Amino acid sequence: MRVAVALSTEEDGIVAVQEAAQAARADVPQPVAALAWATGHHNPRLVSLRRALVEALGTRVIAGCVSAGITVGDQEVVGQPGLGLMVFSGPAERFEARLAHRLFDNPEASAVALLAGTGPDDLVVLMPTANHFKADPFLAEAARVAPDTLVVGGGATNPRGRDRVFDGDAVATDAAVALVIRGCRPRVGLTQSCGVISPVLTVTRCRGRAVFELDGAPAVSALAEVVQRIAGDQPDVRGVMAGLVAEPDGAGRRAFLVRPVAGVDWEKGTLDLGVEVDPGQQVVFVRRDVEQSRSDLNAMLLEHRALQQRPPAFGLWINCAGRGPAFQGMPDYDPAVIRGYLEGLPLGGFFGGFELAPLAGRTALHLFSGVLATGT
Repeated sequence: MRVAVALSTEEDGIVAVQEAAQAARADVPQPVAALAWATGHHNPRLVSLRRALVEALGTRVIAGCVSAGITVGDQEVVGQPGLGLMVFSGPAERFEARLAHRLFDNPEASAVALLAGTGPDDLVVLMPTANHFKADPFLAEAARVAPDTLVVGGGATNPRGRDRVFDGDAVATDAAVALVIRGCRPRVGLTQSCGVISPVLTVTRCRGRAVFELDGAPAVSALAEVVQRIAGDQPDVRGVMAGLVAEPDGAGRRAFLVRPVAGVDWEKGTLDLGVEVDPGQQVVFVRRDVEQSRSDLNAMLLEHRALQQRPPAFGLWINCAGRGPAFQGMPDYDPAVIRGYLEGLPLGGFFGGFELAPLAGRTALHLFSGVLATGT
């Protein structure tokens, strides 16, 4: 497999396609498949852009979306026109683009259409329109139909209009598109934007989404203690989120799902964590922290590099829309660090409304995270 990435910041979508395709084909002259990401500036001409991509690349095996931003190589493009490409060469049977319509009404059927027939050596790059994605039923069916498949991706989020995805044949809303890359022996790393600001707590009494007790004490007491410690005389729960611990706290990096605290009932002493939990669930309180996010990115990359048996052919980087230049205080931070660890890596991806990556053996929806997938 050979892989190339290319970027165009031309305002005209057709010119952007021609420029990016020409640059990509300089390294991969005859691509058999492609991933494509366009910022919302190109949304009005997306149908024409799709047609131009098929013609310029010479393949209909394309999966793409409109996104909040893109990453190509060492560069992030946010808040301005951008078109990013990742093109692949190799045996055509290794690549398949799939598009599932009516995502909101039929999440289970969409999961089957997008994932059936994939296995543990395959990577599925999944891009659902964010506003139509019902995570719980979709991911439950995904676990049933493709329990061993590595799925990564993110919510296609267009800050300038409707969320849209496309393949080589159509542009769609209320849909999900996927590129299946077979036999690439993928590895996936997850990094968090949030730092832990509490001890590990255990849910001891709850009902549905409502948590009444943590470690046998009123749940709001634990939250109040954390907020008091970090905010002093002016406590404010805004910005404090819950981390649902997916694995026991051990010597390695802690794995957790970040979820906003959806509600606080000070009179009843309960917290609404936004998702249903069971007694025994471990929880930490977290908040976004630039320095912690940088430390965790380095730790993830060290682990990822140590596990690689040979240099990867490509790197796919799905980043939270809240992790870009505004969060880091500088442009291009994440891709520069990634390529510092994985030198020469063809790196591309997009900023999404949420992220999809495995956690504790199952695909999960993540928030405020970054997902790196590599393959050979």
